[in-house]
Amino acid sequence: MQTLFKIIVLITLMFSEILSYGQMYSNIVTNEINERNNEDYNTFSGNIFYGQKLLQKGKVYLIANSKMSYSSEISCSVEDGNYMFSDLELGKYTLYVIPELDFDFLYYPKYLPTYFGGAYLWEEASEKVFNKNIENINISLYSYNEPFYGHCSITGKLFYNEGYSSSINIPVPILLLNKDKVPMDFRLANENDGTYNFEYLPEGKYYIHPEITGVKTHEYEVIIKDNSNRQKINFIISKKSIKPVENEEVLKPIVDNNTIKIFFDKNQRTPLICELVDISGKSILKNVYLTNNIIINVSGVAAGIYLLRVRTFDNSIVKTAKVYLKNS
Repeated sequence: MQTLFKIIVLITLMFSEILSYGQMYSNIVTNEINERNNEDYNTFSGNIFYGQKLLQKGKVYLIANSKMSYSSEISCSVEDGNYMFSDLELGKYTLYVIPELDFDFLYYPKYLPTYFGGAYLWEEASEKVFNKNIENINISLYSYNEPFYGHCSITGKLFYNEGYSSSINIPVPILLLNKDKVPMDFRLANENDGTYNFEYLPEGKYYIHPEITGVKTHEYEVIIKDNSNRQKINFIISKKSIKPVENEEVLKPIVDNNTIKIFFDKNQRTPLICELVDISGKSILKNVYLTNNIIINVSGVAAGIYLLRVRTFDNSIVKTAKVYLKNS
C-alpha cells in the first residue's frame, strides 16, 4: 500500500512539473510574439540608394503634413543603407533624406538631399498616407552627373526673422543650381551661425536655393566671373518665405571722440536698431535711429573690442562690424 502511495505521489509531482514547464514555454513564446509585434507596430522602413549602392551614412527625417502645416519631430540614422521608424501614428507623411558622403570636391556624381518620390523640392515631394501596420519604402538620391571645377566661390549666411519659428527640426540644405536651374551640389548651413560656402566653381551663372519644408524660397541668381571670383549671398528667413538680402551695404563704422559714426549711401525709410555687444554676448547699448547718418555716443563704455549690430525691426536688413573702443 505504501509503495502504491509513493508511486501516486511521484506521478503527481512529475505531472505538476510538466505543467510548470509547459506554462513557462507558453510564456516564452507569447513574449517573443509580443516583442515581434511591438517591433513591427506601425513601422516605416526601407533602403536608401545612391546610384546602385546603399547609402552608408546619412539622416532620414519623417515629415508629417496636416492641412499644409509641416512638422518633423522624428529622425533616424541610415545604417548599412537601412532606415526604420516604428510606433508611428497613422496619417500623411513624407520622407526627407540628407546624405553624408565623405568625398572631396572633385567627386561626381554629386548626390543631393532627396524627398520621397525623387524630388529635391518640398513642393514636388510625394506623400504617403500611412494606414496600415508596416510600410516598406525605398528612396534613391537625386544626383548631378557632370564633373565641374574652377576657381570661383559663393558664400553667404542665413538670417532668421525675429518672429520666425518652425516645427521643421531639420538642418537647412543650401542647393547650388546651374544656369538651367538643375541642382548641382549642396551644403548644410552651419547650425551655429547660418554660414555656407561653395568653392572650386567655374565662372558662369548659378542659382542659390535654401530648402526648408513648407517655406517658399525665392532663388537668387548669381553670376561669377574670374575678375570677381567670389560672391556673397545672404538670405532672410521668415515664417512663409526665404528671400535674398539684396544690395547689402558694407557696414564701416568710424570710431572717433567717444562716438561711433555710421554713414549709409541710401536714405533709411525704416527705423534702424543699433546695438553694441561685448565679447561675452551682453548688450551694452541699444538705440533706435531714423537717419542715414547715425552717431552713437559711447562715452563711459569701457575700452575693448565690441560687436556692432544694425538691423530693422523685422530683421530684413542685418549688418555687423567689429569696433575697438579706446575709452577709459
